[in-house]
Amino acid sequence: MNKALLCVIIFGVAYFMAGCSVSRLAGGGTESTNGRVVGMLVDTEGKPATRTRVMLITSNYDPVKDGPVSDSMTSTTDTSGKYTFTKVNDGNYTVLAENSEKGTRAIVRGIKANDSVAADTLRKPGVVKIMVPAGVNTSTGYVYIPGTVYFMFLKNNPGYVTLDSVPAGKSSDVYFSSTLTASSSVFRYGVQVASHDTATVYNPGWNYSKKFFLNTSASGADVSGSVTNFPVLVRLTGADFDFTQARNNGEDIRFTKPDNTFLSYEIERWDAIQKQAELWVSVDTVRGGDSTQALCMYWGNRDAVALSNSAAVFDTLAGFAGVWHLGQSGAVVSDATVNGINGIGTATAPIGGAIGMAQSFNGATSLIQASGPASDKVNFSDSAAYSISAWVKTNTLDTVCQAIVFKSNAQYGLQIIPEKDWEFNTYIEKTRWEGSRSPASAGAWHLVIGVRNGKKQYLYVDGVCVDSNVSNTIALAPENTARVYDKPLEIGHCPDGGRKPDRFFNGIIDEVRISKIALSADWMKLCYMNQKDRDALVTWQAAQ
Repeated sequence: MNKALLCVIIFGVAYFMAGCSVSRLAGGGTESTNGRVVGMLVDTEGKPATRTRVMLITSNYDPVKDGPVSDSMTSTTDTSGKYTFTKVNDGNYTVLAENSEKGTRAIVRGIKANDSVAADTLRKPGVVKIMVPAGVNTSTGYVYIPGTVYFMFLKNNPGYVTLDSVPAGKSSDVYFSSTLTASSSVFRYGVQVASHDTATVYNPGWNYSKKFFLNTSASGADVSGSVTNFPVLVRLTGADFDFTQARNNGEDIRFTKPDNTFLSYEIERWDAIQKQAELWVSVDTVRGGDSTQALCMYWGNRDAVALSNSAAVFDTLAGFAGVWHLGQSGAVVSDATVNGINGIGTATAPIGGAIGMAQSFNGATSLIQASGPASDKVNFSDSAAYSISAWVKTNTLDTVCQAIVFKSNAQYGLQIIPEKDWEFNTYIEKTRWEGSRSPASAGAWHLVIGVRNGKKQYLYVDGVCVDSNVSNTIALAPENTARVYDKPLEIGHCPDGGRKPDRFFNGIIDEVRISKIALSADWMKLCYMNQKDRDALVTWQAAQ
């Protein structure tokens, strides 16, 4: 090892004594100028933090390669907790403070010459644990936090390295470098550090990550029971996500559980120009009555390949039989499941929907017919368990029926009837239609779900059960005696079945789903609370 470097490291260990990781005083020496930086430190009770050592360090400082701090860049707080630096050059700086008596630390970034720094609080530090990626030089490499004294050599360690005693309360960037090169690379921007806690940097090939929570407590989605195999909707906008940090079509997006297990996801829409995106993330269990369940999103890897996989999210083994997001342009409307029951439509071009884009129907001619070799997957007997759902925004309540989704005129369907009700109906073989109803409204989005479970039937609107009785029956004409299985699934239309006129929908339909199971009440409420305009389920971790 270079003798000068060895002396620097020995000096750092002896001087700062920061646990397992190595740290040393430094600051990139400065020349005399008239610049001045003043500030104040307090403890967690708001009292002045006296006898606290403070350093003013250049913001791009590398604690291995740069020289030690000059005397003019170190200070100690007075009896009022104040510190002062004089003779400060122009540039960007970090204030780093340690009270050795109490074991507390603080960090303030973005300081310039002649700044008066707002009072900051000394807190117990945290730990940053970094996964070592494949392909880096572990014999001469090290990780560090720029603008601080915290670093650690990899020492041929292929697993993890740890930075101890990192100031809490502010996000920190983690870099990698080597003693053999002058350049550095980013492992992760904006690592959140908490007192007495360990922040683990997984997957350092991705420059950015952000934690979010699934809040099913009373303050969030208010769902008490756990829900399994649930596609969580994640919305991104320019207000909370910088699209320039990701690849053009979101190819580098990834999602993980806290243990770094990767989750399947689908990008329904990624519009970097309009700064809008909707993604579906498959979560094996969403815990009920909980606000602490965390997931993590990663982005910022120019070499990452697209892994969006709708069939893995809407898995037929989890009960999905057909899912149509209805946001595509062109005549083909894709089924998101592996069944591939794609639709051919005459609906208008995509329009803004409840979730991304949707399809508009004119009430007279527009419709979508979905069929194919696997279309029998959405056929069910009248005693089976199945569910049918759609987001709906009707333009008007008419004196004619408006079909939302139907599997022929003699199996099952959702519609709006002339009595101005939502209706879920099931055809009972050779007998009658059984309908569940509730008053409908026009001009606003509603999530309408019909559930059949043997002889029981339910209608849910916006996550609430509005009819659990099969009290509305329709007698059949003699010719309607057989349950029909060989017709396509239709969205926005139902054939007349011998009666005129055909039933067309007038408005917008989005996110149609057919499931081969009877969905639970918790599932349906969670769908609504997550997918409605003001999502009550997903909560992003606040920046510090």
